[in-house]
Amino acid sequence: MKLAKISRQLMKGSSREKIELLSHLNDIFESYNPHIADFDAIIGLLVEGALKEGDPEVRQEFFETLVKAGVFRDIRSINLDKLVESMESLSADELARAIDVLSFTHNRKYLPAIERHRGHENPHVREAVATALQEMGAD
Repeated sequence: MKLAKISRQLMKGSSREKIELLSHLNDIFESYNPHIADFDAIIGLLVEGALKEGDPEVRQEFFETLVKAGVFRDIRSINLDKLVESMESLSADELARAIDVLSFTHNRKYLPAIERHRGHENPHVREAVATALQEMGAD
């Protein structure tokens, strides 16, 4: 699928179209295909979509797809500064998933953003922080 079509569908599609595409991207990320065309740009679109999406269900699917990318693909070289800049505006569930995604980068520049939530009121966020710090070797 071409990047322009992915962008158009993620940014302007209906909720159903977005969820279908996100499911398709999950399948691609899980596949054994070692090369995904425009992977870095797709991750950028997923971050942008997650932060702009108004439908909470679709928004959660964006975050889940980002996590799937981090689990099955190498995202160490991807710049996720926009995600970090938006962390304070995320729901607790979204924040926990954002922390998961940042941990998969193994980029220590994201440690302060992760550690800032160590004492978060939500136990899922605290657990995500503990797991991230362990994943990044900073516990």
